Amino acid sequence: MKNSLKESFTLLPLTEGGAEIFGDLKTSYREITGISQKAISSHNVDFMLVGSAIAEEAILVSNDTIFQTIHKNNKDFRFENWTV
Repeated sequence: MKNSLKESFTLLPLTEGGAEIFGDLKTSYREITGISQKAISSHNVDFMLVGSAIAEEAILVSNDTIFQTIHKNNKDFRFENWTV
């Protein structure tokens, strides 16, 4: 089952463009939410995923609330929650 699931999706690496977006996202998220430096570091992977999605013009599908917050403040980020 794992192999068939992998074959259904394209895996994207973090590109230089995605890494640059990552830094901007992290800074703006911290300014918007007031989250502490320590707490925001636990979301590094989330910011990498968003940076990659924006750089690749892809849609990120998740039920994680951090993505909803980022989407509200960054219209370049395409996000869908398929659980609703």
